[in-house]
Amino acid sequence: MRLDDRKGSYGEVRIDLTDDKGAKSICQAKYLRLHIENTGLSSIKDCCGYITKLTKIVGGQQTGSEQEVLDLGWSHHAQNTSRDIPRGAFFHMDVVTLLLPPNGGSALFWQKLPNTLIDFFSASKATYVLDVLMAADNARPCTIPVKFTFDPNHRDLVDIKWRTWARYPWWSRWRWTKWLWNFLFRR
Repeated sequence: MRLDDRKGSYGEVRIDLTDDKGAKSICQAKYLRLHIENTGLSSIKDCCGYITKLTKIVGGQQTGSEQEVLDLGWSHHAQNTSRDIPRGAFFHMDVVTLLLPPNGGSALFWQKLPNTLIDFFSASKATYVLDVLMAADNARPCTIPVKFTFDPNHRDLVDIKWRTWARYPWWSRWRWTKWLWNFLFRR
């Protein structure tokens, strides 16, 4: 499994929103997505993502929340939180949604946000660090810290960073070479 920050998606789209009273509206939004690619030798089964740790930094003060685990969804695959990834294929996982109201500014939006975290994602300027855990039935789980700064007066997230396996493109080749060596010479 490989996550590539050069291939991640941060584009503007239109989404349908439904408020608590059932009224529907259309709003512009931007998604921060992780590009998840299978570089292994077999299909990945039931791959899913979770936010396991949340950290908020405001004015140098850190507050964290390890009480909740949030499920992440796959873009264009809303009916399921897990997905099989065939060998050589890739998909995008939605991490953050930034709503862009027509009157200006922006707001963070999370689907299925627990009531205990509503105050955590306040409407003030803050830097967030999210630990995203990628897990699958037949692949080693990995945790990716995703960091971004949200300002309600701007229409973009700034300082978006995440540490990925893309820095090690030789990893899948190394595993294949090691398997081939063992197959040919260690029988």
